[in-house]
Amino acid sequence: MKLIQGGKKDPDINEQDWKFINTSLRQCIAMHFITESEKEEILNYLETTEEADLTVRGLMAGSQSVTSFVLSLLQAANVQRNLKKQSFQSK
Repeated sequence: MKLIQGGKKDPDINEQDWKFINTSLRQCIAMHFITESEKEEILNYLETTEEADLTVRGLMAGSQSVTSFVLSLLQAANVQRNLKKQSFQSK
């Protein structure tokens, strides 16, 4: 399902997984495991990743806990950011 909220396109992720992601991010912020800016980085990653639904399901399957799932999302977002930065610098 694709929705437009606040001018941004939500990733193509099923509603149940999307709720889980948002709940997980809120929990991790409340526990001070991630910051608000890291949450935004994760959401941006999900919005810009092709086949985000497959990525999310794969990370969920490999995670032992909510925090490990969120950490995996953050690592994936950092990898994507670094690849974009390298690509930009090589031009």
